[in-house]
Amino acid sequence: MTFEFEKCQAMEMKRSRFFVEMVCATQQVLVDLARNNKFAQLHGSLEETLRTCDENALTSDLQAWSSINGKDARTEWPAFEEYTEQIRTIASKSGQNSSNAVVLTKQIIKTDDVPGPATVPATAYSDNGKNSDSDTNTFDSRKNAIHKDKAQHGQQNTDRHWENRDSPPLSTTTPDSAKYGDFEELHTKSMATVLYDYSPLENDEIPLQKGETIEVLSDADSLGWCTGRKNGEIGLFPASYVQVM
Repeated sequence: MTFEFEKCQAMEMKRSRFFVEMVCATQQVLVDLARNNKFAQLHGSLEETLRTCDENALTSDLQAWSSINGKDARTEWPAFEEYTEQIRTIASKSGQNSSNAVVLTKQIIKTDDVPGPATVPATAYSDNGKNSDSDTNTFDSRKNAIHKDKAQHGQQNTDRHWENRDSPPLSTTTPDSAKYGDFEELHTKSMATVLYDYSPLENDEIPLQKGETIEVLSDADSLGWCTGRKNGEIGLFPASYVQVM
């Protein structure tokens, strides 16, 4: 126990010495600040500067700023130059020699007209083939086969075109065409009571009011719409807005 006590006493002595040394160092710094003449001169100069910043000094400073960057500053407006479409000179900003400039004298007018496809004379291909065969004195049988295939393909396209003209047009009817197309052929399937109000969004729809009775002319289609008659008017309405009686 004696050894541990002496050990604690030694540690406390070390901490006390460190504390005293830090306090002494801090006190020495404060003494230097109070006794140093440089700090006294600095505070005196700052006080003098603030004293001279009166109304006249502030006004003079604002006028100097306005003369450089404000409304009193010198303006350099760009000079107006007449624009000419036919003759335009292109040169770099740093180039002072006008001989290095590029002058555009051609004016291209763009229109919305689309140019037609370029046509190549057939003699060009025939001449090239003739020269090639005559120079090499060879005969390529594949050329005749290619021309023959092209002729057969063109004949097939012609026959198919005439067949399409003779055949009847394709039908555009859909499973829902009977429900949307001809309302006069529909007959009353049942009577239904309107559960909710509905305001038409399209011309082929009829308005609904809660509590009234409506004639249902067709079943609901794939989109959930029925055809009905109300006060002699036939149109579409949402199937979920009514209840069959």
